[in-house]
Amino acid sequence: MNSHHPLRGTALAVLSSLLLGVLPLNAMTIITTIDSLSSGAQTIDLSGTTGSSTDTFTGGGGSIIGGERDLTLTVTANPQSAGAEVIITAGTSNLLVADLGLQVEAATELLYNGVGAAGLGGVDLTSGGANAFAIGIELLDLDLNIEIAVTDTGGDIATFSTTEPGGIFSSTTREFVFSNFSNLGATDFTSVDSVRLTFATDNPGADLVLDVLGTSFVPEPSRSLTILTGLALCFLNRRRPALRS
Repeated sequence: MNSHHPLRGTALAVLSSLLLGVLPLNAMTIITTIDSLSSGAQTIDLSGTTGSSTDTFTGGGGSIIGGERDLTLTVTANPQSAGAEVIITAGTSNLLVADLGLQVEAATELLYNGVGAAGLGGVDLTSGGANAFAIGIELLDLDLNIEIAVTDTGGDIATFSTTEPGGIFSSTTREFVFSNFSNLGATDFTSVDSVRLTFATDNPGADLVLDVLGTSFVPEPSRSLTILTGLALCFLNRRRPALRS
């Protein structure tokens, strides 16, 4: 009897990876671009002070949802009059860089609500099967509070907040599924008027670099279980003939 089957090692490795949650069931693909950061270079510099400042870029074609980006930097603490700057390097490296000096506490906000705040006109964030926001992070040295707020054309607001651990020093994607948003039942993600993303730190001096904002598809747990079951059945069906031989 030949007890070895070439599928066994691969199948068990795949099944183990799925159970441990370390093997993605799909490669992250941006479905709807919220902001590729490739249009509209912007700089807000509040070094040496506290306060808030907003800069607006209009344009960008399909690279910015709604055709306008409102970028806001709010510095709440700067006891050593250190540097505090946020830059969008559109046209060069296409990144958002929030560079905060020693003991600076600040928040960076991105608002997408159409040209002249006219609204997004009922954008469908679920288009193409999307069920999550995707944020590309290139660097995050210290913990960061992330909040995403979605307002529909009826004025209802759904929000999601999380703390992203620091220690990111290479390209990473974080995905936040719509089903985890508060007030989801009352907010229509198929008819959206504005999207607001806020990145704030309780850790003075935290630095952040982003490279893309959009929507993506994340398999729900039920779908993951279906794939897991299918792989197990495939392994068992292929193994039976070997056991009988």
